[in-house]
Amino acid sequence: MSLLEIGRKAVSIDSSVSQGTVDIAQYLLGVAINLGLEAEIFNETYHGIDNASLWITNSNASAPKEFLLVSHLDTAEPGEYFRWIKTGANPFQASIDGDHVYGLGTADAKFDFIAKMLALAATEKKTYTKIRPVLAGTFGPESSQGLIKLLRRKKFKPAGALVGRPTGLQLANRGPGYALIEIAIPFGSEEKKYRETHDLIENSHSQSKVFSGINKFGLEPDFYDNPIVKSLEYLKLLPTGMAVISLEGGTSPLSAPDIAVLELDIVDGFEQGMMNKLSGLYEVLKKFSGAFRDITAEGFTPAHSTFNVGQIQSDSEEIKISGSCRLVPTVTHEIYEKWLQQLRNDCEKLGARFHVVDYKPPFTGVIDGDLYKVCKQALGEEKLSAELISTTLASEASFFSRIKCECYVFGAGQSVGSSHIANEHISMNSLRSSQEFYKNVIDRYCL
Repeated sequence: MSLLEIGRKAVSIDSSVSQGTVDIAQYLLGVAINLGLEAEIFNETYHGIDNASLWITNSNASAPKEFLLVSHLDTAEPGEYFRWIKTGANPFQASIDGDHVYGLGTADAKFDFIAKMLALAATEKKTYTKIRPVLAGTFGPESSQGLIKLLRRKKFKPAGALVGRPTGLQLANRGPGYALIEIAIPFGSEEKKYRETHDLIENSHSQSKVFSGINKFGLEPDFYDNPIVKSLEYLKLLPTGMAVISLEGGTSPLSAPDIAVLELDIVDGFEQGMMNKLSGLYEVLKKFSGAFRDITAEGFTPAHSTFNVGQIQSDSEEIKISGSCRLVPTVTHEIYEKWLQQLRNDCEKLGARFHVVDYKPPFTGVIDGDLYKVCKQALGEEKLSAELISTTLASEASFFSRIKCECYVFGAGQSVGSSHIANEHISMNSLRSSQEFYKNVIDRYCL
C-alpha cells in the first residue's frame, strides 16, 4: 500500500481528542505487521477517554539504545463540518486537489506517522547493533502523556529523537511549553435549590442564547473571538440577579470551541449568584490573557504566549472551566508561577477553586549534537534548509528536553494556516521528501 492509500484510510478513522486513538492504533498496527515490522499496541486511559499507543521497530534491530521517531495519532476536534469545503463537508474524507491532500489529521500528524513507518519498513533488511530505530505513535502531544506511558512500558533509553509536528520541512530546536488549568465555581445554596426544582415549577421558563466563533487553533488565537468568552462577556451586559441554569461549550481544553450555549431564567434575587461570579471571571481571565502579551519571543507565531478557554461544563454543584496555555520559551518558570499565582488569588476572591492539571516547560534543544549533524546531511541530500527554527505548537519535545535527550521537531506541512483548522491539508511532494529524509537519518544515525 502507498502512503496515500494508508493515509486516506487513517484520516477516515475519527481519532479526535474526544474519541481517542484505539481504532487508529489498531489499524496502523495491522499495516506495520503487513510491512514486516515488529509492532505492539498499548491501551491507556487519558482524561477518561480510551486511547492506545503504538510501538514499532525493525525486527533485525537489537541495540542497547533507541532512536525514537515520534508522531501523535490523535487530532484536534473537527469543529463545524460545513467549514470543510475541500472535503465535501466531511473532515474524515481525505480529498485530493492537485498535489495537496485535505482532511483532519493530514498535516498533524497522521501522514507524518505513515511516512516514518514506510521509511522504517524500507530499512527492514538491515541490522542495527549500535542504535535501534523505534517509531512511537502517541496521544496527547502537548502533555506528552502518551509518550511517557509508552516509555514506562518499554523502558526506553533514547539516544536521540525526532518529534513529528508540521514545520515546513525544517528542523526546530525550540518550542513552547504547555499548561492545562481548571477553574470550578460552585453554585450558592439558594441558587442550587432553585435549579433543582426549576423544571418542576409550574409556568417555569428559561431563555437560551448560542455563541459561535471560528476555530482558530493553529492560527493566532483571539481571546475575544472565543464563544465561551463571548458568553461570559454577554453576562456583564445583563441585569444582575438572574439564575444561570446551564452554560456549556467546547469538547476539549486543548481546542478552541465552536459554540457555547447559555441558559438563563429571567428571575430576580440571586445578586451574589453564578451570574455575578461568571461576570467577574470574565475580567479575571481577560487580565490573565492580557499579561501574556508583555513577554515575546523572536521566531514564534504569535510571538507571545496564548491562552485558550477550551471547555465549560455545568452540573448540579458547579460550573467548571478548562483551558490551556501555550508558553513561549522566554517565559521563565518564575514568570509562569507569578501569572498562575495571580490567577489563583483572583479566582479565590470569586469563591472559585483553581488548580493546574498539567504543566510542561518550553522546549530548548541543542544546536550541534550528533543527531543534528546527521539530520543536516540528510536535509542537504533533499535540498532542504538545515537552519534551526522555532515551532509554534507544543509537543513531546519538551519531555525529551527535560531528560537531556537530543531532540528536534520536524514534519511536512505548516503549523499556521494548514493544520488544526477546517480544510487542514498537506503536500504529497513534501511528504515524499520527509519520508526520504527519515530513511536517510535512520541509516546514518543507527548503523
